[in-house]
Amino acid sequence: MLKKILIAFVIIVIAVAGIVFLISRKTAPIPENPSINTTTKTENNPATTTTEITNNTNKLKTFEECVAAGKKVLGEKPNRRCIVNDDLAYIEIETCTAPTGESMSFFDAQRAFERSQCSREGSPDKHYCNETTGTWWIDIVAYRKGCSPACVIDVITKKAEVNWRCTGAQP
Repeated sequence: MLKKILIAFVIIVIAVAGIVFLISRKTAPIPENPSINTTTKTENNPATTTTEITNNTNKLKTFEECVAAGKKVLGEKPNRRCIVNDDLAYIEIETCTAPTGESMSFFDAQRAFERSQCSREGSPDKHYCNETTGTWWIDIVAYRKGCSPACVIDVITKKAEVNWRCTGAQP
């Protein structure tokens, strides 16, 4: 009986300590940030406070802008990340551009793969962009003797079709 009371007491102490820790984190003062200016409006309502962020990192909206701003880039293509700060990073979006200037992201190419006959033939594997023809090529993991299939997605028309890339005579 004494053992059960002691265990219950320990559990209660741990729970209270956890709650105190969580409350102290939520109510801890926010450290001053030199890139944030806080001003008080006195025109209409003297009690109204606004915050202006003067740091240029809030203006970054894309991976390319982040890189141009000289931020740290991690990883290798096609999975690079540009780190703006501890809470924000931009991921590089791989695109394929046709000779006409139109482009398609790899994300859109994957969706075209899934909606087409390609997904019924096998699973997607490695991919690359052929900018000469303006097509994404996504290898398909499938078995057909003497063939190495790929899903070819046209950047302009968004149509996907299987290219079996077979060698030799077919029975």
